[in-house]
Amino acid sequence: MDEIFSPIELSDEYKVGIAAIDREHELLIGLYNGLVKAVKSGNARDMWDDAFQRLVEYADQHFANEERLMTARQFPGYENHKRQHDNFVRNLHELATERTGQDEEQALKLLLVFVGQWIRGHILVTDKELGEFVG
Repeated sequence: MDEIFSPIELSDEYKVGIAAIDREHELLIGLYNGLVKAVKSGNARDMWDDAFQRLVEYADQHFANEERLMTARQFPGYENHKRQHDNFVRNLHELATERTGQDEEQALKLLLVFVGQWIRGHILVTDKELGEFVG
């Protein structure tokens, strides 16, 4: 299966050095890895709605926490970082809309691609910048 559907090893590479943020990232990576496992084992049926809801709840809480921290610390990259958060939420909802008429497993795979790219891109780049600033 494509590398994008590989579990993400929870390592120091994904830590930004802010304990609360790192714990929240661990939750996202755990959710992602659980979905990867379900897809690989063929048990992905009827998981999309739950995964979507959990991602929305995660984004609401996690992004609010990061944005409060950025505001409190007067992080100079706030606008760009917030724009990325807003884009995540918008794209997540677009995936939900586009899901209509798709096979459940295919829809979940598209969701996994999206979340996997987010983890590997946003956390490893944008969130690391925040961690360096705060650290």
